[in-house]
Amino acid sequence: MDITNPFYTDLARGAEDCAHERGYSVILGDSDADLNREAFYLEVFKNRHVDGILITPINCEAVINSILEESNIPYVLIDAHEACDTASSVTVDHVEGAYQAVRHLISLGHKQIGFLGGAAQIPPVKMMLIGYRKALNEAGIKYNSDWVSEEGCDFESGYLGMHKLLDQPEHVTAALCTGDLTAIAAMKAINEHGLSIPQDFSLVGYDDIPLAARVNPPLTTIAQNKYDLGRISARILIHEIISGADSIHQTVVLRPKLKIRESTSLLEESSSAKR
Repeated sequence: MDITNPFYTDLARGAEDCAHERGYSVILGDSDADLNREAFYLEVFKNRHVDGILITPINCEAVINSILEESNIPYVLIDAHEACDTASSVTVDHVEGAYQAVRHLISLGHKQIGFLGGAAQIPPVKMMLIGYRKALNEAGIKYNSDWVSEEGCDFESGYLGMHKLLDQPEHVTAALCTGDLTAIAAMKAINEHGLSIPQDFSLVGYDDIPLAARVNPPLTTIAQNKYDLGRISARILIHEIISGADSIHQTVVLRPKLKIRESTSLLEESSSAKR
């Protein structure tokens, strides 16, 4: 979790609202995508004898094996995606989300499509990469690792990552970003390369944070209900806290939706040749 990202702000708000309605309070730990920091907070929660834990794990297997299974504290995995028989999970179908985004770009005539986001071992990014490659494969477009940037999901990483993609000898004409903040940062790099959005370059974000509709041009993105993700996860966790050993683990998968705005358009031959 990175609380500077509006995605996690909405998720936490959904969880807190649900908890408050049922008489629970929420203690927040921000791992900032750091495994050691994640482990630290889990130990803190365990030592404070919390009733339950909601977690968006960096590495699902490491978290479960090292801490959660030893604590006997009920927990729910959020956006973990790895198969897990020992816990409930609430996820978004990121394979489908990325697939929708890339299919949209392909339908506009793009064949050189970049992927800009965090490290592939992060569960949601791993799933998005699968959807990205699936769409390329179905369209007969060869996967090119040079068009995949794993710089990160924050603003600075989006800016640097897009520069690297556009510095390639055979540069991309469109890109899917794993977060809206990453996409907004990428816009600056695209403009610095002398390209206009969407005339020369089409860009798709992910999350549909409020800022996505307010930037210029408004960002085409994959919308997921962040608030519901947190609220449903908290509801399941509280049910398991109350039910104890009689609780039955649940798996909930939410479906994302493509929101087409003004950052994507048909690719023209003159644009594909422009640097």
